[in-house]
Amino acid sequence: MMRRPKTASRAVLSVLLLAGLALAGCASEETPTQAGSVGGTTTTTAPAPSNTTSEEPEPTGTTGPEPTGGEVTNRPPTAELTADATEAEAPADINFSIDAADEDGDGLTWTLDADGDGEADTEGTEANLPFTFTFTFDTAGDYTALLTVSDGEDEVEEALEIVITEVDVGDAGTEFPVTKEMASALMCFSQECYGSGADMCLGFAVTGENGFDCVWFELTPDFAGHAFIVSSDIGVDTGVEFRSDCTSGSASVEIVDATIGHDEGVVPDGAGCIVIWEYFVPQSTISVTFS
Repeated sequence: MMRRPKTASRAVLSVLLLAGLALAGCASEETPTQAGSVGGTTTTTAPAPSNTTSEEPEPTGTTGPEPTGGEVTNRPPTAELTADATEAEAPADINFSIDAADEDGDGLTWTLDADGDGEADTEGTEANLPFTFTFTFDTAGDYTALLTVSDGEDEVEEALEIVITEVDVGDAGTEFPVTKEMASALMCFSQECYGSGADMCLGFAVTGENGFDCVWFELTPDFAGHAFIVSSDIGVDTGVEFRSDCTSGSASVEIVDATIGHDEGVVPDGAGCIVIWEYFVPQSTISVTFS
């Protein structure tokens, strides 16, 4: 009987071992698809890799909770300023009417600077609106009355121009008593300077209201009905005549008295000029006071 050599057997075993190892390697590279026991071998399923990444939320641009009712925009208040007169003669009492409102129902505060000097002359809240305020303008000038109203957030202004003028002498605003004074020009004789003789005084004026032998002063309608009294710096007798105006040939309204020494009375209606003459004396200063 013949024996195989041991080397040949070992070579066969080596080949078989290498083949088994190769088969085992191929089996380990396959991806199992399910878990369980197959043929006595337990397999597990590995989780599939995720292709998505976690993204952080984008910022909204606000740092606090969003308002539930939306953003509210404040509406400014309204202001109204009127006056019973915007032009008057000094001194003048001007009555201002003040009012204001707010659509949002906000509480209001207000101030009025009546003469525009930067200082409030009166102030208040919505509780005392509408409001009337009287301000006295003592001096002539152009003024800007300013009403300022605030709702605590917004402020509005309303301006009103006021013009105050000076009182013209003899206008309806004349304040009595009024004294007029002038020096006569020459010595006067009674037979020349009363009645129709006043034309000579008016027709030959020397300077200003100064007549040739007398003095004369223009009068405005508001002098009518006021008492007058005439005086002289040297105590002379005088005579008085009222004319329609201070021009030569004007109509005589009234000769108060053609007798010497009459120096007082009442200004008649329609008198636009008073003529005063003196008797038998040199030049003097004549005064007439209306009260």
